[in-house]
Amino acid sequence: GEWVHVEIECALGRDAPRTYKVTLAAAGQEPRVFDAISYTGAQFRALHWLGFISNADAAVSFYLDNVKLQPVAE
Repeated sequence: GEWVHVEIECALGRDAPRTYKVTLAAAGQEPRVFDAISYTGAQFRALHWLGFISNADAAVSFYLDNVKLQPVAE
């Protein structure tokens, strides 16, 4: 019943590390950062599709707002 700001950072490319970072920020709370989450898939070098799903085992709904996809300069 509340909005949560979600940021996902993932470096892509041939030599990129196979990890990503997620930051979750709910109103009135300190952001929680989950860093260096590893993933498999040696062929994942570029983003061609982006989707949002739920793996809940009950009927649920969620809403997306202000979705931005952008490169991050290093």
